[in-house]
Amino acid sequence: HIQESHRSRQNAELMNKLRVAYEEYWKPGPRKTYPEIAINSPDENRNFPNNTIHSTKYNAVTFVPRFLYEQFRKLTSTYFLITLIISFIPEISPLTPWPTFLAFAFIQFVAGARELFDDFRRYKADRKCNRMKYERLKIPSGELETVRCSKIRVGDLVYVPNDRQIPADLVLLSSANEGSICYLETAQLDGETNLKMKKSPREIEGLQKQELANLQGTLQCEPPSPNLYNFQATMSLSSADIDFSANQKIPLGPDNVLLKNTTLRNTDWIIGVVAYAGKETKLALNQKPPPSKMSTLDKRLNFYVITILLVQLVLCFIEAIMAFFYEKNVMEKSFYLPTVNPVWNGTLAFFQYFVILSYMIPLSLVVSLEVIKM
Repeated sequence: HIQESHRSRQNAELMNKLRVAYEEYWKPGPRKTYPEIAINSPDENRNFPNNTIHSTKYNAVTFVPRFLYEQFRKLTSTYFLITLIISFIPEISPLTPWPTFLAFAFIQFVAGARELFDDFRRYKADRKCNRMKYERLKIPSGELETVRCSKIRVGDLVYVPNDRQIPADLVLLSSANEGSICYLETAQLDGETNLKMKKSPREIEGLQKQELANLQGTLQCEPPSPNLYNFQATMSLSSADIDFSANQKIPLGPDNVLLKNTTLRNTDWIIGVVAYAGKETKLALNQKPPPSKMSTLDKRLNFYVITILLVQLVLCFIEAIMAFFYEKNVMEKSFYLPTVNPVWNGTLAFFQYFVILSYMIPLSLVVSLEVIKM
């Protein structure tokens, strides 16, 4: 009994750890809590994502199911697939299925090629952004090393020159301007063209590269949030070169943070510590996934297909009833004609006329639309 109780407690603890790990690292959306960031100690910042961005819609695993889902949201694709399946049944179809099959395959091929082309352009834009070169402070020398944007990690001290985009969400530590202030253009985030002033905390105002490289401490930020105008954090610092008050916590607010993809203006350089990177930046949290396109033309075409399909079903039903009564009243009374079950004959006639009348919705129309969209 004691062993079972101990084992159940261990299982409960394991499940709790897995739940916490899922909510922190794998659950979609921003995490509920945010670990403490160690400044200038990259080995301690393992629980944060890298600075890689991904805006593509598909990958090798999801392309086929997601593409088919989007295609069969269009009633034309569903309609012609049903027609094609019926056409391949020799006992039912009076027509050869291969022309329909080739046209249907061509439509899917063209649509798939267009989706892949659009997604490839997103991939190229992501790759260009991820491969942009930035400079990071080496520890403890204070020298600058060049790294790709995707290699920047939370807790790194990043050097950004004038007229360059900010590579991640940074807390400003120092700048070339008097008073450690800088100016940002935020048009890509909020559409505003006027420059916004940011400043470093008063306690570390005017520190140079070597002094910043020797800083040690922690940065405790609020959990990642899509709110562009809100930021709350505290920073605790220590250094052999500078006398900081023991256990002093420096408060930080929106005026101290530089958001990803804003552009540095009228400032020769700034140095900041990375607070959020990659998918946890405010820019990434405000980005919507690539939409599943459903154009106005597709919606109108769906309406027309439904209307024509209803007319077609009515005609098929009428033909099925006529076939039923013809079998029952004519063929059964004619000894020289082969007879079948009237219900089966009516059912067979329904599907036969469904295939024949499928040309009421011309497949060539859909082929033409897909070619035009290219």
